[in-house]
Formats: sequence, C-alpha cells, structure tokens
Amino acid sequence: MLPEWAINCIDYWKQILMLGEWTLRTKVVPRPDNDEQARACVAVHTDTLIADIEIRDDLSQDYDHEWELTIIHELLHVRLGRITDFVQRDLIPELASAAQSLAYKSLTREVEPTVELLAAVLLKLRGNYDGKRIEK
Repeated sequence: MLPEWAINCIDYWKQILMLGEWTLRTKVVPRPDNDEQARACVAVHTDTLIADIEIRDDLSQDYDHEWELTIIHELLHVRLGRITDFVQRDLIPELASAAQSLAYKSLTREVEPTVELLAAVLLKLRGNYDGKRIEK
C-alpha cells in the first residue's frame, strides 16, 4: 500500500502535469517490470487513458526527495505517452526492418534522459517557487 505522502504526491503532480483525463492505477510490487534495479515503471495505455504504475515495495513510508523524483519521472512518461506511442505504433513500423531496431533504441536513448532531466527541473522549481520570480 502506498503511504499517504506518495498518494498526495501523485495527486499533486497529476494536477501540475494536467493529467486529469488519465486514470492512474498504482501498485506496490517487489520488482517493477521484473527488474531488480527499477524503482518504478509505468505502462501507458493511450487508447484508454489508463496508466499502470508499479512502485517498488521499499518505498519510504516518510517523504523522500528521491522517491518524489521517481514519481515525477513516471508521470512524465504518462504526459509524453501519446508522443512515444505514436512513434512506436505508427512511425517505426513504417520503417525498413533494419531501421526499426535503430529507431526504437534511439527513441529509448533520447526519451529516458529527457524525462529524467525534466523531472529534476520540475522538482527543483517546486522547491524554489514562492509565487515570485525564481532567482538564478
């Protein structure tokens, strides 16, 4: 079961990222996506606007900065889900078979660092924002 802070965190970022039309289903599991290293993962279903988020069962019971970063990261995948789905389902299949693998690897290689960077920026902005201009 998710701790209250994590539920509130998901609700907060769902609103900030304008994901109101999405149904977010969360589950606490020992290994998200059967990956020992993963803290969380998300399966985005763009046709139904449902996202299934798996969060590793060692999630802190008290607020944790790194876990909030992880939550933002997964919700950004939801926000970008229509774009990545379009590329994966509509564009990549139109490529020659040799190019498909390269295109898929390139998409993954570029999306993950971008999502990670955006998550860090959003978290930093949340911490620094007081309704006034953010100082450099």
